[in-house]
Amino acid sequence: MNWTKPVILSPRDFDINISSPGNVIFHDGYYYLSVQTYPRPNGEKYGNEKSRVFTMKSKDLMNWEEPVMLMVKGDIPVEDMGRMIDPYILEDDGTFYCFYKQNGVSFSTSKDLVNWEFRGNTACGENVCVLNENDEFYIIHSPKNGIGLLKTKDLKEFTDCGVTYLGQKEWPWAKDRITDGFVYDLTGTGYGHRYCMFFHGDDFDSHFFDASLAVVFFNQLDELWPDIRK
Repeated sequence: MNWTKPVILSPRDFDINISSPGNVIFHDGYYYLSVQTYPRPNGEKYGNEKSRVFTMKSKDLMNWEEPVMLMVKGDIPVEDMGRMIDPYILEDDGTFYCFYKQNGVSFSTSKDLVNWEFRGNTACGENVCVLNENDEFYIIHSPKNGIGLLKTKDLKEFTDCGVTYLGQKEWPWAKDRITDGFVYDLTGTGYGHRYCMFFHGDDFDSHFFDASLAVVFFNQLDELWPDIRK
């Protein structure tokens, strides 16, 4: 694979620290990128309690407007929203769903990407990615190690479809952890009905935040999560 050089989209500012893009959706002439703030003003290892979820929008994927906070808990003071990170937004039949890390995974809905209604939460790992297929949501998430999958029809009852570790035992660069899986459905891109998953692997002997990026291709979700058939 050949990749272009990275382009910086946000300023380097540890008081705000725009990071962890979830995904991009297209709506009403704009591309919307879901991101988090992850303030580490004093060089802390993790983002503090002011971490929130945002979108940035662009008409050309190159020039981006200022981030806008998503009031995913409804009309409440920002300071009462609580720490939240790792947003992921999808649209289904005119409704937008925002999934984010808070008390497991939390989820909110909106008709316009502005006014949001909190819908609930369930136990889950971090860095969720969500597919909507056959009237079901498939929530890909990261527990302490591996890539997990939940499925639900109504965001009320959830089935745990287990965790995949891929080829971790054979990969020195991922011997301590694989995590942060992002699954993309390649349908309509010329590859047939197929998926690719980007993820990263950790070798803690090198450095805590060092990681290797990897990609895996597969044809059906049950190749990685056989329990999805239940």
